Amino acid sequence: HVVIWQADTKEPYIIGTRLSYLEDPSLTLSLTHVQQKRADFSPHEAKGINLGYTSSAHWIRTTLENQSGNNQILYWDTSYAFYDELTFFVLRSDGSMEQTDLGDLRAFSERPVNHRNFVFPFEIAANERVEIYVRMLSEEAIFMWPSLRREAAFRDAVALDNLIMGLLYGITIIMVLFNAMLYFGTRDESYILYVIYIIVSCLDGFSLSGLGFQHLWSDSPQFHNRSLCFFAMLSVASGAHFFRVYLGT
Repeated sequence: HVVIWQADTKEPYIIGTRLSYLEDPSLTLSLTHVQQKRADFSPHEAKGINLGYTSSAHWIRTTLENQSGNNQILYWDTSYAFYDELTFFVLRSDGSMEQTDLGDLRAFSERPVNHRNFVFPFEIAANERVEIYVRMLSEEAIFMWPSLRREAAFRDAVALDNLIMGLLYGITIIMVLFNAMLYFGTRDESYILYVIYIIVSCLDGFSLSGLGFQHLWSDSPQFHNRSLCFFAMLSVASGAHFFRVYLGT
């Protein structure tokens, strides 16, 4: 499959159906080995990649051709925040190769783009054709909703995303303050337990969305790698305790 980028390409350009993939259960395949196994790649037919929980490494590949008539800086957005190892390779027609190593076992500051998801920017000249390989490995479920945007469209998407997240968590803060006031006014234990449940659930959402690693524990990749399970269990425990007290059981 070839991804064609044109001047009128609709953004985001979802490229899941333009990819092929290869499983590496041995975790030993290098880029050179993978290139030699092109015939073993299977076409991917869905817009999103959902490989579930697996101990294997997975490779995806595609070819991108820029027919827009201008040089482009494109952003490959994974729409996901949890990969232990994520490596992008761009192979150009002149034989040169660019490699970008990402992953949530690395400090957030090492990312090329300050974003909650893993985003890979690269440049492609007018009429240039490049081959892209991506290697994924994770203890968590492997998911990707791969899309391409130009820089301006990516910035607009980030602004909209920040607005939505700001509204969502702003409402959450109002709920916390309101129920905290009710607790101090009534001393009813269920209100403070509800506040704790909301805060923990909010942190769980922060972890899942990648916002926690971006803003709260950016220098603690090991904690981020365990944060989803940690806050999920805390959320269930605090919610169960709140409902037990609230229902009087």
